[in-house]
Amino acid sequence: MEEGRGRKGYVVCCVWNTGFIAYIIVVSIGVLWLVFYASRRWGNSNPLVYITITGTIGSLTVISCKGLGIGLKQTVTGMSQLSNPALYMILVTVAACITIQVDNVRSVVCNYLHQRQLEEVKPRDTVVVSLWLVFTVDFC
Repeated sequence: MEEGRGRKGYVVCCVWNTGFIAYIIVVSIGVLWLVFYASRRWGNSNPLVYITITGTIGSLTVISCKGLGIGLKQTVTGMSQLSNPALYMILVTVAACITIQVDNVRSVVCNYLHQRQLEEVKPRDTVVVSLWLVFTVDFC
């Protein structure tokens, strides 16, 4: 462990880092705008709205899972983080992010892939899947 981190360890240092907080604020404002404005305005005609929400939240999921893993690793190696509220905040963030991602994937599937049930795959379906893969990889 690096010096200067104290008893609470790496998790708290990362959670309260100014750059990390700024990133979370920017992503949260962007996602709120996408959810409450863009999805209502363009969501039924443009799959990119839901895919962008899923990809953006996916970046928070990856970061949160890394923080959770670091906290659990420190707990296992003897520096218990179980009394650290930051660990529980990260756990709640992981659960919330995964829930939002699953809901938006469901929206994409319901709105775009199942509109033509029992029909052959159309170019629109491949566009949705391609966009989803590209944005998930780019944002994560």
